[in-house]
Amino acid sequence: NFDSKNVVNMKRMFYDCDNLESINFTNFNTRYVTNMECMFGNCKKLREIDLSVFDTRNVGNMKNMFNNCKALTNLDFRNFDTSKVFNMQCMFYGCENLESLDLSNWNTANVNNMLSLFDGCYKLNSINVTTFNTQKVTTMEKMFNCCYNLTSLDLTSFNFENCYNKQNFLYGCDKIKIVKTNNRALAAVKEANFVINKLRQYNSTNMAYPIFYDAEESNYKGFEYTAAVYNTTITTFANTLKNAGFKNVGVYGSVSWLDNPGG
Repeated sequence: NFDSKNVVNMKRMFYDCDNLESINFTNFNTRYVTNMECMFGNCKKLREIDLSVFDTRNVGNMKNMFNNCKALTNLDFRNFDTSKVFNMQCMFYGCENLESLDLSNWNTANVNNMLSLFDGCYKLNSINVTTFNTQKVTTMEKMFNCCYNLTSLDLTSFNFENCYNKQNFLYGCDKIKIVKTNNRALAAVKEANFVINKLRQYNSTNMAYPIFYDAEESNYKGFEYTAAVYNTTITTFANTLKNAGFKNVGVYGSVSWLDNPGG
């Protein structure tokens, strides 16, 4: 009998309901809601949420919406409208038992913040983000951080043109064997994070440790060999390491190679 037809703000509606295991949303009206920030945040025992009646056409803020919902194993977003959402920061942060997410119907054209979106989804082994539009996203820091069980990721729809922060984008995703992407910068981020992980694995605390990028490596299949491509690759690789605290980053390669990449 809960009348929510005129509600516009559901921020922290069920926040910190530690012992809540399920919710009946029959007759729940979210037609005019614009803010769902932290709506289910810290509902650590919540096992299931039926989102089929949710009308999210006007929601702009979904920051921390399912943050720390540790018991959730799946979510059905088939009827979810994200066309007006601008903030998805930490939306699934700490959902450590989520195993799969199909977000193929999501419209992310207006999102500018994807910081830690899937951070700490330890058991996530399948995710579909093939329709993600990231043209307006400025930060993807730790977006897939510690998604330990992901083995593949299709990011061919991702655009990193306006994204200034990709630090630790795939940090801890050591099981990933395949990353599909049309963006050489992302490949450089993945390579830099691999180096950072290895250095930390061997307990290297020396931030002045010299790290060099081999610009004469020629196995970049699928990318046009141009000076501009190499410039983007090298700059992204170096900046990712510098943002992680490593100061002494250099480039290995002859001037003639860089002037005529692949030649």
